[in-house]
Amino acid sequence: IAERAHAQSHRVFRADLVVHLLSNAYFNSLFLLRSFGLVLVLWAGALGLSRGLLSVGDIALGLGLVRQLFAPLMRLSQNITALEKARG
Repeated sequence: IAERAHAQSHRVFRADLVVHLLSNAYFNSLFLLRSFGLVLVLWAGALGLSRGLLSVGDIALGLGLVRQLFAPLMRLSQNITALEKARG
């Protein structure tokens, strides 16, 4: 019985580890993608600002849009992690 319990515990541990690694990878990928989006908006905004095509407000709007685009995805990642912790 002890061996069977140990084997079951090991399977649960490995499954939990995989879930945590995948959720961390998802969250970090989203964070990196959002960061690239912010850098892209800042870079394009700086070019547009220097050429007189954009204003500071346009850049602020672009940054806000990138944040709003990724906010639900980031929350989803956190909720999935919380659900998996509660399940386990």
